[in-house]
Amino acid sequence: DFNGDSIMKVTIDDKSDFIKGSSNIYIDHTIYDDVKSLLENAAENEIPIHINSSFRTNKKQAGLTDENSTTPAKEGNSPHNAGLALDFNLYTDDKVDKGMIKSNSTVTKEHKFIKKIKDKEWRWGGNFTKSDKIHMDKRGSDANFKTIRDANQKQMHGSTEVNINDKYVKRKATLIIKKKDENQ
Repeated sequence: DFNGDSIMKVTIDDKSDFIKGSSNIYIDHTIYDDVKSLLENAAENEIPIHINSSFRTNKKQAGLTDENSTTPAKEGNSPHNAGLALDFNLYTDDKVDKGMIKSNSTVTKEHKFIKKIKDKEWRWGGNFTKSDKIHMDKRGSDANFKTIRDANQKQMHGSTEVNINDKYVKRKATLIIKKKDENQ
């Protein structure tokens, strides 16, 4: 499905108080079900997560440096450029205490959220040769990645736009994350 409408805006309506950060993410529609499952799992298991970043235009990616990014990939090489990645932080004590949150980018592969990512066959940045522990993606094969990246960059005018412009987004969804006791 490469009709210039694959990037979708997902508005996260968090009723659990465990999904923090960006309330709007932009992802390729093919990973929506996985993202939904991962965020619902975080809330059900009371794992506070802070979402930092999702889709990036090529022009935005070109502006990333070592100073403003953990491990900036070259323009067009990041799964973010295809809408197949999320950057996130988990919290140091797995709890939000009185509104005070401490993000933790040094989680290990043994963390239950990271294990869930891997169970869904996503890649986690902590396993990369140059570690990026706040990154997860479902890049897939190089050919598939390039096809998705090129279609999504074209849809979002990624060679000219730096920031995401909602006027190019045709697919939208609201993801309601419920409190643990509402899921039962």
